[in-house]
Amino acid sequence: MTEFKVLVVGYGNSGKRFYNILKEINQNFKVKVLLKSLPKNKNRRKFLYTNKEAIIFNPNLVIISSPISTHVDYCIFFAKNKIN
Repeated sequence: MTEFKVLVVGYGNSGKRFYNILKEINQNFKVKVLLKSLPKNKNRRKFLYTNKEAIIFNPNLVIISSPISTHVDYCIFFAKNKIN
């Protein structure tokens, strides 16, 4: 079985909720979070910090839970890179 990778963009209330639900649904999902700054006292292995790192991660699915004003930019970026 191939590994299913999910990228959650943003780590506010909804981003944390999506991350936790995905980990509960299936422990075999590889879930990463795209942030633009370093989190304080967090498990840094689950975070990515640049769009380049997000592309290298090569997710099967992206969930955009960043501020609404950034949604279109992320949608265009991931669509251009052929990521759902």
